[in-house]
Amino acid sequence: MPRAEELPLDAEAREALLQAGAECTFVWSARDGWPLGVTMSYLWARERFWLITGPDAPRVAAVRRDPRVSVVVRGPARTVTAKGRCTLRCDADARSWVYAAFAARQALLFPDLVDARAFAARLARLERMILEVEPERWIGYDGTRAKLG
Repeated sequence: MPRAEELPLDAEAREALLQAGAECTFVWSARDGWPLGVTMSYLWARERFWLITGPDAPRVAAVRRDPRVSVVVRGPARTVTAKGRCTLRCDADARSWVYAAFAARQALLFPDLVDARAFAARLARLERMILEVEPERWIGYDGTRAKLG
């Protein structure tokens, strides 16, 4: 069986995986140093991950302490992990475009469940926190390149 580093994910496949994905695992360090992760919806735009959470979520306090995070996206036979730094955004500029783009993406992925305008308006009303993750290093695996048998 080939090792993961023998089947790297190329940039084109990584971009396709990030554009197609709906959820990621967002990983941060707790106060005691232990890693924690949670599955979240994400938007991949402007070469960054954009995630939305409540301002009182434990991950927000953790990012304030230490902005180093990881984001993991899985797809069929492929996975990518981004190590990066997270910036907490609650400015009007970020909220205006991220809320709209995030809601539109969710409506595209889940057309029977999400009304984009209503969802964007709800996000604005709740004044959610935006997590902006700028990748610094990629770790990818492309199982479609494995020769099994």
